[in-house]
Amino acid sequence: MYLPAAPTNSSVQVSGLPYVMTAYGFNYITVSGISVMGANNNTFDVKNCNYFQIKNCTISYAGIYGINASINQYFSLTNSVVKNMNNDGVKVITSLGANISNDSVYNVGMRAGMGQNQTGAYEGIIVNGTRAVISKNVVTNTGYIGIEFEGDTITVQNNYVTAFNATKDAGGGIYTNASQSYSNTN
Repeated sequence: MYLPAAPTNSSVQVSGLPYVMTAYGFNYITVSGISVMGANNNTFDVKNCNYFQIKNCTISYAGIYGINASINQYFSLTNSVVKNMNNDGVKVITSLGANISNDSVYNVGMRAGMGQNQTGAYEGIIVNGTRAVISKNVVTNTGYIGIEFEGDTITVQNNYVTAFNATKDAGGGIYTNASQSYSNTN
């Protein structure tokens, strides 16, 4: 480690956990009003849950995903801040009724080579599923796409997206692609 000055006035923070919170198969969970920092992989890893809510939280500094939620019904992220992720801020796939609203997502995928080497990397918000709502979010400073959505009956409205494609190119502020298909197995 290089420090430009004497180490007496410096601090080093290191993550020792792959996940800060995992929820597999739990229903009716609400996480509210906390600040979570530092995961080697995903800060929140939520799978096969119904009515899982994250609200009024600050989620920062994950190696891969701030939130990775898959095969869920009615997942909700509201009034929260997701920042400083190496790969993706919020990834919700194979989901029914997801709601991503009134959130700030920024500084995601800004360091080339630190994210995953795959499609869907360096993105602010990714939602794939049925009957989802992505609204009133502020997404800024993303390495690739600000908001990506795929699926059936998805509403994307009143979002503010700026400063995308900072690390990769050929993306967009708000992007959709019909080439992939996921199914909800709940």
